Amino acid sequence: MTNKGLTPVAKRHSLLIASSLSDKLDTRLSFALTKFMGVFNGYVASNHTNVSTLWGATGRFMKNFHHLLFVYIALFISFQKHVKAEEIDDPIEPVNRGIFWFNDQLDIYALEPIASGYDYITPEFMRTGFNNFFGNLRYPSYLVSDLVQLKFTQAAEHTGRFLINTTIGLFGLIDIAKHVGLEDHREDFGIALAYHDVPPGPYLVLPLLGPSNLRDGVGSLVDFFLDPFAVLGLSSHVDASVKDKVILPLSTIRLINTRANLLEAVEAAKSSSVDYYLFMQSAYYQYREGVLNDGSTPKEAGVDLDSDPFGDEEEVVADQTEAE
Repeated sequence: MTNKGLTPVAKRHSLLIASSLSDKLDTRLSFALTKFMGVFNGYVASNHTNVSTLWGATGRFMKNFHHLLFVYIALFISFQKHVKAEEIDDPIEPVNRGIFWFNDQLDIYALEPIASGYDYITPEFMRTGFNNFFGNLRYPSYLVSDLVQLKFTQAAEHTGRFLINTTIGLFGLIDIAKHVGLEDHREDFGIALAYHDVPPGPYLVLPLLGPSNLRDGVGSLVDFFLDPFAVLGLSSHVDASVKDKVILPLSTIRLINTRANLLEAVEAAKSSSVDYYLFMQSAYYQYREGVLNDGSTPKEAGVDLDSDPFGDEEEVVADQTEAE
């Protein structure tokens, strides 16, 4: 299935939200989201909204996420040989739309209100620090992806970034490494699979996790088990008090901070799109197209993210044809 009917402004906004989602799609922690239900229940109760059944389903799903993902694989592996990389294949669109609706309702009644309050009371410098800290913890995923792709120079750069920011940068709160020429390069295991010509497979909307495809879904499962919070949270060797007093609060902050970073982007997406489902689908594939080309961004596709990001221009700037 291909996307049609997006206006130039909608296409521009889809590129913007795709860029905003770049650091958010890997915050997929079943441990944090399962425990985070307790925080949401307080908000729901205060607003007289009964979604106990929703929370129960959420918890059961997160505890069995990897089983569900393997079911996806079993259902769609037969499609692999027929999928072309440049096309969006959405063979179970009705199912995807149902899951998309579920995710959106969860966001409307839980994540968005809490993230809005967090955004209102949290100073910008603190949020920047949190972004740096949580980004620094993606190092294991970055390193494995680099090594699978045989990108040894980039693996060394990621290692240097991690060591500098963890020590001089106060456990990653300050991104010192970028000031010495070690820039962040987005990597994940889905990118590593694509590097070895694994086809994307059908488009999927995963419960709680959002837009994906079969290849990136498998990659997300690998990245999950490379996430320090997930490893510690699931480990039987970590004391329960450490999980409750350290891992759970940090995981919760990461989830809220992630959603707060997306407040304006999601609002713009909903207001500029006729079909929010197709908008997010397009945004996801445009973002992945960029990262799969080693750093191509929406800006390189003709959108300057530094100027008037949510303005009313009627056209998207033409694609750049020369390398910078």
